[in-house]
Amino acid sequence: MELVGTFLGKTLFKYDPMINCTEIDFEKFSARFSRVETLRQICLISRQLFHSKEMFFYFGNVPVTPDILCDFAYRAIKYCDDASKQVMSKSQIELALKMCHKLFDVDFVESQNKDATAILTKISYRQFIFQQKNYNNFVRNYYIYNNLWSQIPRARSIDVLSEIEDEIGVPYNWAILFAYALAGNKSGHFWIYDESAIKAINEQTGRSLTVESHKKFVKWCSGTFDEI
Repeated sequence: MELVGTFLGKTLFKYDPMINCTEIDFEKFSARFSRVETLRQICLISRQLFHSKEMFFYFGNVPVTPDILCDFAYRAIKYCDDASKQVMSKSQIELALKMCHKLFDVDFVESQNKDATAILTKISYRQFIFQQKNYNNFVRNYYIYNNLWSQIPRARSIDVLSEIEDEIGVPYNWAILFAYALAGNKSGHFWIYDESAIKAINEQTGRSLTVESHKKFVKWCSGTFDEI
């Protein structure tokens, strides 16, 4: 990924995957690989990206950003095969990521009706987002809902923390904790915590989480194949 300049304190990059492919090419390539195993590999890359101190993560020679990784996951869900046992090698993952870069840019340009200003604005905004630290998002959102909301006269009539709990099924503070636990765990993917895992978290955080509360969180943040 090559630095091309800065704008309002943010860095602008460009990357050419040096590959030509179509959606059909990606479908044919990925159809032979296991869906679950491919998603697990993506999760492991996601963990490395989450813990990286840099603005993006290189997998081999391919730069990885959250949007490209999400695009890869979406295409893996769509095209990989549940019945297959074949696992992607490192070089095959690199190829898949390059294809995602290419297809993402093609879809992106076509969706903007080739308006140059709209394309550049959207690309810039996309890059600015991945230059933010995840913990900044956590602090900002936590402050808004726990401290700032109640200070705004027009917002006071809505108990936002109760609304969030009704939507997710667990208190907002618990949801934040579960979200960061699954984002940073060593496997990259997650599962329903058992009693011992919940006990360990409670001892570290002073919370009173339960297995049932984690089940509710997982139900809220996950979806079926058809839903995705």
